[in-house]
Amino acid sequence: MIDKWTISGYCIYCLEDVDAVVETKEEEITWKNTKLRCLQKTAYCPMCGNEVHVGEVHNFNLFSIYDAYRKAHNIISLEDVNKLVRQYEGTATPKELSIALGLHEDAIDNYLKGYIPSKKISRKLRRAFKVVPQKLLY
Repeated sequence: MIDKWTISGYCIYCLEDVDAVVETKEEEITWKNTKLRCLQKTAYCPMCGNEVHVGEVHNFNLFSIYDAYRKAHNIISLEDVNKLVRQYEGTATPKELSIALGLHEDAIDNYLKGYIPSKKISRKLRRAFKVVPQKLLY
């Protein structure tokens, strides 16, 4: 399935601001020696057809890859890390939670930004907050 929409961008070939056409499709990507299937977006100039770099599209692609990698390796999801932090909202900051878990003080803040924890730390986060691994739900 290919989904299409437009977004503002700048074409370096036409040297103009354009309403780039964005296509979304599922692709197979190898990242960190792991084959992943995930959604990827590509923006094209409507005038010359060349690819246009758009930050929002680039960020979507990275987070899509990271999410697929987490699922493939049974690592806690970004969504679950957000849920964990919300459980302690008002009583502990992400920094305080990191320290309480024996992690670097910026660890949970980094995971909230999209950094991928190791499998060991992922297991520690799940145990600490009793989050069931995705694979055990099916």
